[in-house]
Amino acid sequence: MILAAEAIETGGSVRTWTALSAGMDFLLALLMITGLSVSTIVVSVFGPTRELIAAFAWVLAASFVVNGLMLLEVASCEREAAA
Repeated sequence: MILAAEAIETGGSVRTWTALSAGMDFLLALLMITGLSVSTIVVSVFGPTRELIAAFAWVLAASFVVNGLMLLEVASCEREAAA
């Protein structure tokens, strides 16, 4: 929510990366809210399910990548502004 509000207030390429980061975090939150209870039931009934764990891991990794790229863009813009 904070990243989405910040995406509206910022400008340029930082706005794009902040909006992407907010979207990815929102998707991760939705998957955690809906998938965590389902995964608990699936693992309890059927045992470990690799596909479910793999899907969650991909979304988590994508969130880290997008957030990292956003922070690199912010640092780049700060360096340009200071020069």
